[in-house]
Amino acid sequence: EDRRPLLAWSEMILEAHAKSATVLDVTWKGEEGHGTGPTRKFFEKVAAEFASAKENEVCRLWRDVGDADREGLFPAELPEDNEQRTAVLRRFRHIGLFIAKALQQEQKPGLFLARPLLKLVLGDEVGFDDVKDID
Repeated sequence: EDRRPLLAWSEMILEAHAKSATVLDVTWKGEEGHGTGPTRKFFEKVAAEFASAKENEVCRLWRDVGDADREGLFPAELPEDNEQRTAVLRRFRHIGLFIAKALQQEQKPGLFLARPLLKLVLGDEVGFDDVKDID
């Protein structure tokens, strides 16, 4: 029986499907059914893990997950430690694969990202007014 943590399992699945348009059809062990419902549940659970305070302690991606409901998630500074930095960059790649697959399947990624981060991702200019309330 595979009891791999959800994020490790999802990373393995998303990496395996990263270069294809394969549709994920998730089924949960011990539960009946497959299709959009269980697959939506997969995206919801993984998004919740990415945004959780517990996971942020393990791999510090976000500045303050406590304010995420109000302000959205915004990346923390990259750690100086090379091993920690590698883990953070790997996790951000995982998030990118996750968001891409969710959008490809017309699912909501379920991550409330801060507006300045979204602007940066879209290549828009970010000014002081955009980030003054972060931290």
